[in-house]
Amino acid sequence: MRYYELNPPMKLRAGFTGEKQDKPFYFDCCACGAKEPEIAGVLASEDTTADGRLAFDKIGVISGGERGPRHALYCAACFATIVNDGLTLPPDSPPDACAPGSQQQQQNNSMPQATAPTAPKTKSITVLFTHELDRKNAVRFQEVPVEGQAPVCGTLYLQKWFCGTARNVRLTVEVS
Repeated sequence: MRYYELNPPMKLRAGFTGEKQDKPFYFDCCACGAKEPEIAGVLASEDTTADGRLAFDKIGVISGGERGPRHALYCAACFATIVNDGLTLPPDSPPDACAPGSQQQQQNNSMPQATAPTAPKTKSITVLFTHELDRKNAVRFQEVPVEGQAPVCGTLYLQKWFCGTARNVRLTVEVS
């Protein structure tokens, strides 16, 4: 089993309701329970995209928990969390609890392309600081404000053994 990103995200029809079976209803997010969101990611078997399209019967089923079995379909917010957390299985599901779904099998030729998500992107920024105050063993620096931008760090303390008598500091922060 692995995670796939749906591009573009879309609502996935679960079936029809009403007297004439003419009102569509859509899958909910299996993680947060959001009602009928656009689905951004799925947990499915490795051969899900043999022809470049998502095969519905290969989507995993999450078992257990208070909501019972549900298809491993994720809204954009939950899928982003999964990707940023390193693509682990949902917390309420041991790896053997996921199996290709066989309930409500349906053919849907309008399914989006499914691709394995990319690793979280890293971003970095370089912040400038100026000397503000000498302490016994450290020096306090204050971030130089950039017009129209909130401070990234604000105040920075560096040990004197490292910065010595420096009056300016340039700090690069990388977030991944």
